Amino acid sequence: MEAYPGSAIQLRLLESLPATGDDEAIILVHVLNPYGMTHARRFNENNVDLNRSFLGPGESYSGVSDEYRALHSLLNPEKLRRLDLFGMRVRLIAAMRGKSYVKRVVAGGQYEFPKGIFYGGDRPQPGPALYEKWLTENLSTVTDLFVIDVHTGLGGLAEETLLLRAAADDASELSTALGRRVHRDGRGTDVDYDIRGHHSRLYSRLGAARVNFITQEFGTYPPMKVLSALRAETWHHHHGAADDPSHPAKRRLKEIFAPDSDAWRNKVLEDGVALANKAATFVFTP
Repeated sequence: MEAYPGSAIQLRLLESLPATGDDEAIILVHVLNPYGMTHARRFNENNVDLNRSFLGPGESYSGVSDEYRALHSLLNPEKLRRLDLFGMRVRLIAAMRGKSYVKRVVAGGQYEFPKGIFYGGDRPQPGPALYEKWLTENLSTVTDLFVIDVHTGLGGLAEETLLLRAAADDASELSTALGRRVHRDGRGTDVDYDIRGHHSRLYSRLGAARVNFITQEFGTYPPMKVLSALRAETWHHHHGAADDPSHPAKRRLKEIFAPDSDAWRNKVLEDGVALANKAATFVFTP
């Protein structure tokens, strides 16, 4: 779902790309989940959350925390009832275990429930596999790489948070260069939680390249609304709405990740283009 604002930023960038030297390049990767864009899903054709599917060499696509397993029937019900008090039940758990507990347990990734939310798959996925093949064939000799991965959904409305997931440079140095605060792995922010199989893992396979990988997160709706929308869309997708992107649950999910607000969209465009230009100056300036 984050591909919608990401695409808008790319289109705006194409109107005026930063200048590059003979041995420099700007690469725009449109979307690794075309199925999700077509069918109004965060997950792909195999119900896989691609940002939980980039496991390292030798890692097994298996496992789930005991905490997620305990919440499985609540998160991924066999029947979705109109009045199942989902929000109240989650808030009660958060009150007892801490507000970051649910986010950490639910969103970290799981590899046991194929029809559940935040499923990381049982094997590498076709889209990412093609992308990795392209990377290794074309960027194997790259010495410096700066990756910006656009996401939406967490944080205050239109609020930008920059998360440093892989770092060749110090977060404070990057904060100065980019003109906005960069958080190491989101520590101390509303988006602070660990992810297994994160997209940033992919670039460690490019040999000696110095990689700075930043997730640019834009806030939309409160976490409970985001989780509830993901849960509802996933259930309806598996129970008859797979080929209907106009289904109310899918339209709601699209709104959750790409709000129909001119103010929100203009802010995302402005911040997205600004970060790309700052990153280009940082990388391309001797």
